[in-house]
Amino acid sequence: MNISRIDNILYNINLYRHHWGFYLSQRHFLKDGAFPRLTTAEKDALKTTWPAMKFRPTDYIWHRIYKKENGFSPYYMSEMQVWYMLEKLNPYDQVVSLQNKALCDVYFPQIPYPEVLVRSIGGILYDRRLNPLSLSQALSVITQEDSFIIKPSVETMQGKGVRKVHVTPSLNEEKLRNLFLATGKDFIVQKTISQHPDLEKFNPTSLNTCRVTSIYINNRFATSTIIKIGKADSIKDNWNSSYIINIDTEGRFGEYGYDNHLRRVDKSDNGLPFKDGCIPLYKQIISFVENTHKQLFPQCGIIGWDITIDKDNNISVIELNMTCPGLAAEQLASGPFLRPFAEDINMQMKSRKEYHTYRKNIM
Repeated sequence: MNISRIDNILYNINLYRHHWGFYLSQRHFLKDGAFPRLTTAEKDALKTTWPAMKFRPTDYIWHRIYKKENGFSPYYMSEMQVWYMLEKLNPYDQVVSLQNKALCDVYFPQIPYPEVLVRSIGGILYDRRLNPLSLSQALSVITQEDSFIIKPSVETMQGKGVRKVHVTPSLNEEKLRNLFLATGKDFIVQKTISQHPDLEKFNPTSLNTCRVTSIYINNRFATSTIIKIGKADSIKDNWNSSYIINIDTEGRFGEYGYDNHLRRVDKSDNGLPFKDGCIPLYKQIISFVENTHKQLFPQCGIIGWDITIDKDNNISVIELNMTCPGLAAEQLASGPFLRPFAEDINMQMKSRKEYHTYRKNIM
């Protein structure tokens, strides 16, 4: 068996692994409510709108959800179609290393990430300037804080492994070593952020973040924005632990949001109506995202930015999402915001499809 054939087999195995992984993660939605099926005409409209995409029965799950909540539009894109699209718009080999949380602040010092206390790269401890640290030195740095955030730095999704730890007199080297071992060989320890009171009031236990999705294709730029408000006692803002709410062009919250079971919710767990919320410095956030995307990441078509505002009115970028920006859930709150780029995306996808057809034909 030649190398090209092996490469093709591995490509298809990876493709179907993602496809069924997405299906298994989404099928519980069908148990939570009655979602209308798509008509033949609607399926045809999707195929006409996205001619470079493949559609399988499981791909229609999200389209059924969008149809129930917002009405049918062929410009929505399901999670599997998003994955196809990102293969071309955000080439994995170009972007994956840029998301290493243990090095992002080193690669891009102009981005206002939370301050690093300790980082671990391959099991070796370093300070924020990449000077090697012993465990006792790491403990000395960390115990100067009241609390800290520790999280894996490579291939993380949905807030997996993120912890907020309060520093107590009982924190010693043995406990710190066990905490590090439980997190893995690649992780980052950061200072906690005291968020702006306009965001904190909706849930003080979590860092409530603004997810700005920036789209930069063929020199055209646009954004879509939601706010993620943590549930009671949650410290994370991923969808399993929060509500997602649409944001308008002035930074105001929508009237309701969704939990990860697709239930509509109109207030935070402490009783504050979402409609009364507004993101501080919203225009500055959007301007920052546009300038930074264009200047630092022109090779990425789509980036998901998790951003908050601290108590001193400073923008803080929690992380960037390039390989998996979570567009399916965002479209639920924000609508089919990819519509203006449909033709551009199809052209990019067409070249991808033609390339893989060519590979198949020459093998």
